[in-house]
Amino acid sequence: GRGRGGLVDEVKATLAGLNAMLGTVVGLILALSLAGSGQLWPLGIIVLVSIVGAALWAQVIEGSPMLLRPYGYFGSVGGVVLSGLAIGAGGGDAWLVLAAAGTGATVTQAVARLRCLVQGCCHGREAPEAVGIRYTHPRSRVVRMSTLGGVPVHPTPVYSMVSTLAVGAVMLRLWALGAPLQFIVGTYFILVGLSRFVEEHFRGEPQTTEVAGLPLYQWLAIAFVVGGAAMTGLGA
Repeated sequence: GRGRGGLVDEVKATLAGLNAMLGTVVGLILALSLAGSGQLWPLGIIVLVSIVGAALWAQVIEGSPMLLRPYGYFGSVGGVVLSGLAIGAGGGDAWLVLAAAGTGATVTQAVARLRCLVQGCCHGREAPEAVGIRYTHPRSRVVRMSTLGGVPVHPTPVYSMVSTLAVGAVMLRLWALGAPLQFIVGTYFILVGLSRFVEEHFRGEPQTTEVAGLPLYQWLAIAFVVGGAAMTGLGA
């Protein structure tokens, strides 16, 4: 009685859930390898709060039932920052868990973007034939919510995956050099902010809010760079 379409949607939802779980587990393992097993509970709390924050962001900021978007990146970061502040207020090592969580998150986000690539969320604007990809599935967000169905668009989820993994490589190098933890955290925000600002230029989602001529997410990327730069100058 469900029909083929309903079954396909259930399979896609299951695969999306497995994809998110895989990314979270790999990111958590990386974070634990950096921070040490003694930080399991603080990092576990950060993971849970970040998921809640991502879900709230997706519903409040991007809250259309047509989007099929369970999580929002900036909400996740907000949850991580709030968790870090709470851990620090409770006597824990906030810089340690934030630096480890940020490094692990680069892998988590790269894996999560695979879902974006398949489903069409976070899709790009029209692109030259040589670099563009086409979405034709009727349930893809590109087809459902824009006029770009069947048109070559920038594969912005791929841009995000590549840039995020590059940020992760820089973070790991800083860990290997014994850089101050606040510098590692600040570097994460600077590099992610720069890459997201550029990535947003190639995006083509019609529902993204614009403020003073820039997409909302470019303003948030600017805030990341400014905030990250400030963090790199803080004391231990």
